[in-house]
Amino acid sequence: LFACLLIFATNIVLFETAKNSIEGYIVNRVETKMETGIQTFEEMTEKMDLIGQVIYQDSDFTQLIYLDQFEKENIMRIKNSNDLLKQINYITDYTPYMFVLFKNNDIYLSSTQCTAAYTDFYGSFVNIRLNGREEMDASQFKKEIFEKKKSGNSFLKADSVMYIYNGKEVYLQDAVIYLEEGRIPYTQGNCAFGFVLDREYLVQTICGEEYQECFLVITDRKSKEELINYGKIPEGWEPDSKEAKAAQKTGYHIMENLDNKLNLNITAGISEEYIEMQMLRVRFLLILYLGIGLVLAVALAVGFSVGRYRGFRKVLVAFPEEEVELGKKKSFNEYEILSQNVSKLDRKRQAYVQEIERMKEQNKAIMLESLITGGITSEQEGKQFTEYFDREPEFYCVAMVSILQT
Repeated sequence: LFACLLIFATNIVLFETAKNSIEGYIVNRVETKMETGIQTFEEMTEKMDLIGQVIYQDSDFTQLIYLDQFEKENIMRIKNSNDLLKQINYITDYTPYMFVLFKNNDIYLSSTQCTAAYTDFYGSFVNIRLNGREEMDASQFKKEIFEKKKSGNSFLKADSVMYIYNGKEVYLQDAVIYLEEGRIPYTQGNCAFGFVLDREYLVQTICGEEYQECFLVITDRKSKEELINYGKIPEGWEPDSKEAKAAQKTGYHIMENLDNKLNLNITAGISEEYIEMQMLRVRFLLILYLGIGLVLAVALAVGFSVGRYRGFRKVLVAFPEEEVELGKKKSFNEYEILSQNVSKLDRKRQAYVQEIERMKEQNKAIMLESLITGGITSEQEGKQFTEYFDREPEFYCVAMVSILQT
């Protein structure tokens, strides 16, 4: 029984260990996916910077940077630069729209349309409303972009983005605009290269396939501007909180990434309910294993008991029938019967021992009487004397003197 209980207890320990290990594996897998997603986001910005460098090295584009007044001969330069932008956009899947603004002129390039009269056509082929701002006209938007670029902010939040693609209006809500760093010296401050990033795409990139079970908050470290706020934010959690476990009580596993190349504070959380759902099948298998261990322990205990009971029944069968007293009751206890008959055997043994001792004393008396009357006449009788009386026989003579009177 002790061995069976030990097996069952071992199964319980294995159950808890396996459950905790698998649960930790699921959490680590989600964290790894998010870290990989952040690395992918960093690689996206590097690719966008590289696109900017490729565009800046184009000779037609270079001429447009310092152009103060538009002339008709510059139409082909605008078209060639815009065609290059379209070709690059075809091979990118992380930004649906990109644009270029020039500080010294009214030229506008994008991955869809281009114009030399940006001020007149803004709002009809493109309209971008930045975070928390009212409707902005062309000059206000352009001024805001160059001020942000000058202050060193690479990311901007756009409440809405409208652009034309294949003759149709496309709308994006809560998008993010990435301003290319402009690493080539002569371009800095003279043009602004912007990439529009879809919020849903970024969320799926960082959170992976579990994005519907997550929340994601991204904040610019320098401007403190909140770029993305996705999902159900748990109560009790605040951006840049020192304790990442502050929201654990609300049912989320919180992960913070405050050290990355993007200068962003990225906080994501995965629902513990989702983790529990992932554990359902594992729990079922572990409980099944535990149940099999319990059944095995009970089976071993029953088998061991039956084996011992069969040996016990053989002991009862060994008693003569007249020795087994079943009593007057219809039901009886085999152990009680065995105890009674063992006691009876013990009493008989004691009686036999007493009878043997009495017979030994009787034999001693008979031998003593024989020795007194007949003496020890053989070596065998001497050995019997020594065995019974525990001493060697001693001989003596008796002289009888008879005085005759005359």
